[in-house]
Amino acid sequence: TTDQVRDIPIVLFPPWINKFYILDLKEKNSLVKWIVDQGYTLFIVSWVNPGPAMRDTGLNDYIEDGYRTAMREVKYNVVFKPLKPFDLEPGSERLWRLNIAPKNVVPFVAKMTELEAALRGAGHKMNVGVFQPLGGGAHETIHLRAVSPTYGESGKVIDEAFSGAPWFSIWTEAMTLVDEIVTDNFEHCQVIYTAS
Repeated sequence: TTDQVRDIPIVLFPPWINKFYILDLKEKNSLVKWIVDQGYTLFIVSWVNPGPAMRDTGLNDYIEDGYRTAMREVKYNVVFKPLKPFDLEPGSERLWRLNIAPKNVVPFVAKMTELEAALRGAGHKMNVGVFQPLGGGAHETIHLRAVSPTYGESGKVIDEAFSGAPWFSIWTEAMTLVDEIVTDNFEHCQVIYTAS
C-alpha cells in the first residue's frame, strides 16, 4: 500500500491463545494494515491448533519449531530473491555459490530452467533454484541449489552426468556463463516453516 518498501521486515508472533487474524479484525483498528501502510513487509505466524499428537510438546519445541524456524524462513525469503520458480522440499541439497556477470544471469537462469525440465524428463525428482542475494556488495554471489529427495538420488544424477547423460550438455553450456565457482558443497535441506 506504499510506493516504497522498507528493507527490514517485521515478523509478528501472536499469543498462543489467539489466532493471527485477531490483529486484523477491522480496517479501522487493524495492526496489520497499519504496519503495511508504513512500508514494511509483514510476516505473521499462525500457530497450529494442538491436538492429542502434541501432548508431549513443550516450551522448547515452541521456541525451536515455532519462533526460530519462522525467523530462519523469513531471513531466507528476505535475503535471497528467487530468479525462477523453486519448490523447497526436504532432502539432499547441493549448493553452489557462483560469480556470474550481470549480463549472463538471465541466460544462466534459462539454462537452469531447461536443465530442471530435462532432469525431470529423465525421471529425476530434482528441484533447481537460482537465487540472487539482496543488498548487493562485491562479496555477494548467485546461489544455485539442486535439491533431491535423498543423497542416493543426488548420486544417481552425478553418476549419469559422468556417464554422458544427454541433459549434461545443458549443464556444460550453463557453466560457460559462470565466471567463478566460489563454493560447491552438499547440505541437508529441511522445510523450516509451513503455514499449516
